[in-house]
Amino acid sequence: MCRVGECFVRLKDAKQAETWFQKARKLGEKHGCYESEGRASLGLGRVELYMRGRMQEAEELFRHALSVLDFFEGKDETLERNIKVELAKVSLQTNRYEEAGQLIQRIRELAKRAGAFPDETVVALKLAVHVQAARGDLEEAWTEMQVLPSDPIAHPPPPRDSWNSDPISHLRH
Repeated sequence: MCRVGECFVRLKDAKQAETWFQKARKLGEKHGCYESEGRASLGLGRVELYMRGRMQEAEELFRHALSVLDFFEGKDETLERNIKVELAKVSLQTNRYEEAGQLIQRIRELAKRAGAFPDETVVALKLAVHVQAARGDLEEAWTEMQVLPSDPIAHPPPPRDSWNSDPISHLRH
């Protein structure tokens, strides 16, 4: 159901995406399938944030998704990373830099520990640069930027993804 919801997101059909994510969330809640509930809440939050521009509703859904992670065995660190990336973006946009910094630190730890794909590490580093620049710590932002890959051949760009082609530019409008 979540995959169907994601397909509708890619088709830019918020209503159908929401319908499928809601079905998955309700089914997850009813049967104690917390991973499905978390994925569905993440999807619903993304619909609210990226398709409807409702930051507060999105943040509530992201926080719910994060809260259900504690209830299922074999915690999915990729799911945790994805949820925390979205929460970090919201925190940055609402000038909660300390909270964003803590989230980004955890994102970096998870990416490093899991041997994540380079693009996941780059997302964490890019968010860290945003936090440092927003705080006015340009020296630290510069330090963070030095870690980002500069050779496009050695580090091919990640595939275009409807969720995070630019983590916060859509919120500036």
